[in-house]
Amino acid sequence: MIAYHYSVTYQGDKSLQNDFRKNYQRSEPYIRALENGNGVFTAMLLLSMYKDRVLKSEKEGKYEYAKDATEAVFEYIRKTEFPNQVSRVGCIYGTETLENAQQLAKEDWESDPDEYEKLQILELELDPSRTVVLDQNFYNQAYDCMVDYHGESDLHRIMELARNYFSGKRSCEFIAELLSDGKNTVLRTMSRL
Repeated sequence: MIAYHYSVTYQGDKSLQNDFRKNYQRSEPYIRALENGNGVFTAMLLLSMYKDRVLKSEKEGKYEYAKDATEAVFEYIRKTEFPNQVSRVGCIYGTETLENAQQLAKEDWESDPDEYEKLQILELELDPSRTVVLDQNFYNQAYDCMVDYHGESDLHRIMELARNYFSGKRSCEFIAELLSDGKNTVLRTMSRL
């Protein structure tokens, strides 16, 4: 299977490391909190929310606590209910077309000119048995809910969105998100344009 991945850190290796950004490491404390109950998770999330807001002063609207906590809930649901599904926190993300990779790369990195200059698009060969296309819209809804988290009812909604995501359901506003955690090979690199 051929897919496209964009990177500002690619160094020319013939293979990419799964979870090179260490998403699992950051999400793992939230997974442990969930294993100790929803109340523990809520307390941890609210403390993380406060810390993140103080440290970043909300200057760019990026809420790392919400991303890490959302990833943790999704990974918890995957591990407990969909154990054979590809993990979001242990994979490589990709797109099915070069054009889509270019568009997403521009959206993600154009506001950071230094990083945008380093951006490369990688054409990958992926193991089709460990590659899935899921609906990112469910993840985006969960993230938005986590940013404005109020308590356990929000956690239940986020968990249901994770179930929809990993079950392969498609929303009315489907956004294709390719995940692969198998062997991969970089076939070629291209500039971002």
